[in-house]
Amino acid sequence: MFSSTLKKILIIIDLVALICILIFSINRDIQLEKQYPGDLRNRVVGARLQQDGKSPYFYKWKREDGYRYLDPQNSDSLKVSNITASPFFHDLLFPVCNLSQRTISLIQFCLQYVMLIVITVAFICLSKNILSRWAILNTSVIFTCTQAWKMLIADGQMYLFVAFGMTAFIFGILQDKKSFRLWIASLAAIILVLIRPIAFVIFIPYVLIFEKSKKFVITSAAIFVLYSVFVLFSRHEKEYWMDYYHALKEEVKLHQDDHPTTQLNEKVPKPASLEGFNFYEVSKNQQEHPITVYSENGNFFVLFEKLTHKKISVRSLTLLWIAATVILCLLMYIKRNQMEQWQIALFCLLLYMLAELLSPIHRHQYNTIQWLPMLLLSCTFIEFIPRWLIACLIVGLILNIFNFTFLLMRHTLGEYVWLISLFLIGLRKQMNKPAWKLQ
Repeated sequence: MFSSTLKKILIIIDLVALICILIFSINRDIQLEKQYPGDLRNRVVGARLQQDGKSPYFYKWKREDGYRYLDPQNSDSLKVSNITASPFFHDLLFPVCNLSQRTISLIQFCLQYVMLIVITVAFICLSKNILSRWAILNTSVIFTCTQAWKMLIADGQMYLFVAFGMTAFIFGILQDKKSFRLWIASLAAIILVLIRPIAFVIFIPYVLIFEKSKKFVITSAAIFVLYSVFVLFSRHEKEYWMDYYHALKEEVKLHQDDHPTTQLNEKVPKPASLEGFNFYEVSKNQQEHPITVYSENGNFFVLFEKLTHKKISVRSLTLLWIAATVILCLLMYIKRNQMEQWQIALFCLLLYMLAELLSPIHRHQYNTIQWLPMLLLSCTFIEFIPRWLIACLIVGLILNIFNFTFLLMRHTLGEYVWLISLFLIGLRKQMNKPAWKLQ
C-alpha cells in the first residue's frame, strides 16, 4: 500500500506527464492540419453536391463546375467517386460546407479536441471512484499518441464522430435518469446507424432481451421510422441513399480487385491553392515538419491473404461474419441474466467492431479511433476487471502507439488483442464484484 505522501507525488508526476503529452500531441496535430487533410475535402464536396440537389456518389468533376466541387484526389478512371460518407453525414455538414476549405479544416480540428474532452468527461461522470477516473484520463490523453489519432488528424477523417456517437449511446444507457437516457441512447444509436449502416448490429442484443429493453428498442424504431418517412418523401434523399448503396457495391469491387466499373473521366487539375490552402506552403510545411503516420489495413481478409497467400471471397467473408455474430449473440443470450448493463452496451459495440474487421472494404488506421469509447468504458469499471485482462488492454494500446519493426502488423495485432480481451470482459460472469482491492 502506498503512503499518502507517495500517492500525492505519483499523482503530480502523472499529471505533469499527461500535460506534456497533450502539449506535444496538440503541437504535432497543428502541423498535420496545415499539411492539408485530404479526406475532409471529399466530405465537403459531397455535402455541397447534396445541398445543391446533386447525388455525390458517382460524381466526376467537369471544368464547367469550377472549384466548388473540385477534389484533387478524385482523379481516376473509375465510375464511382471517392465520396464514401453516408447522405446523413453530408447533411450534418450543411451548416459549414459553404465556408472555405481552410476554415472548415480548422473547425474540424478544434471540434475533434472538443469531442475528445466531452468523451472523457462523459466517462468520468459515469465512474464511481478516483482510480477509474485516473484510468479514463490517462487512456484519453495517451490515445492521442496512437497512429490512429495521428492519421485521423492528418486525413481529416470522420471517425471521432462515430466514437462520439458511441459515447452518447453508452452514456444514455448507463446514466440514472431513465426517461432522459432513453432518448439520448436511442437517438445516438440511430445516428450511428445512419452514419455507419453496419452499426445496425448494436440492436441485436437488445432485441434478444426485448422484455428488459423494449422501451429503448421501440423508441429507436420510432426515430428510425420518422427518418425513413423523411427519406421517402424527400425530393432527393431517397436517390442519395440508393446511390450510396450502389457506390458501396462498387467500393467492394475496388477493394477486392474485382473489376470495378470504369469510364473516361475529365482530368482533374492540381491547383496551386484551394480555398485557403496554398499547396506550396503545404509542401514546405511537410519538409520542415516531417511527421510519419504508419497505417495498416486491419481487415480479416488482409490478414488471411498475408497468411495463406490466397484470397477469401466476399461471400465467404459474409458467411464468416454472420456465423461469428450468431455464435456470439447465442453466448450473450445464454449469459444475459449474468451480464451487467455496461457489459451489454460493450457487447453491442463489439459486434459493430467485429463487422468492421470482417468488412470487404479496407479499413485504414484512422478506423482504430473507434475503440476509444470501449477502452474508456472498461476503465470506468476497472475494479471489476481482472488484472490480466487490464494488462491485455494496455498491451493493445502500446502496440497501437509504437512501431516495433520486428513485429509485423503490430497495430492490427493490437486491435485483435482489444477485440478478444473486450469480448472476454463483456461475457465474463460476476462483473458486479471487485476483481481486486482498490489501494
